[in-house]
Amino acid sequence: RYPHIKEVAFSDDMFTAMQDRAKDLCKAYKAEIGLPFVCQTHVDFLDDEMIVALKDAGCIRVNMGIEAGNEKIRYEILKRPVKRQKIVDVFNKCHSVGLVCGAFNILGSPGETESTIWETIDLNRDAKAGFVHSTIFAPFKGTPLRKEFEANGWMSGEPEDDYYHGCVIKLPTITADKLKAYNRVFSLYVYKPKSRYPLIHALRFLWERFPTLTNWGVRAWHKAILTLRPGYNLRRRTAVPALPSALEPVAA
Repeated sequence: RYPHIKEVAFSDDMFTAMQDRAKDLCKAYKAEIGLPFVCQTHVDFLDDEMIVALKDAGCIRVNMGIEAGNEKIRYEILKRPVKRQKIVDVFNKCHSVGLVCGAFNILGSPGETESTIWETIDLNRDAKAGFVHSTIFAPFKGTPLRKEFEANGWMSGEPEDDYYHGCVIKLPTITADKLKAYNRVFSLYVYKPKSRYPLIHALRFLWERFPTLTNWGVRAWHKAILTLRPGYNLRRRTAVPALPSALEPVAA
């Protein structure tokens, strides 16, 4: 019916917030469209019935915000009052029916340290996130934390619309270079077995101390690998896409 469309993505941060409406939509979507789809929501709006309804309608991935592993940052700074165990439980319930779970994370919130970043990494590993995305905190105008950043002199510039890779903050608890380096290798720490951590530590060190040179080297390596193996995913070491592999447990 739709030969040029292979997958649909719903751009709604709280797709399942109105659960009756979401279930009705799932039924109609399955009957009228029937293509695989991706959606976003919050762990508070995913119970067992809703998870099954999404899977039955053709959902292949649900993206949710973990944001931070440290409970104080998650509760008091980011206003995400969700217990760690609930996040893990909801992710596991999604895995049990074959849904891949994506996790959004923010690095660089006020109070962030290397230790709290590792709490976020560990939570993503425990939740077995199949898709991981991290960004550095961007204090946009009009947001509640903007005034705190301005008052404390924690800004080095204005955040741009594409804030996925930039860093305009300078916290007293962690350097901007270290934040950017952790952001670069965040998904590697989540996906790879801990036996690979020494290599990832070394790569993180290079990103922190020699970002331009490391960026050039990684791009050249990536280009060479893709020339030999088109579709190869360096972070997952699989051919893209490989969503089912995300359901496999993370090696210790």
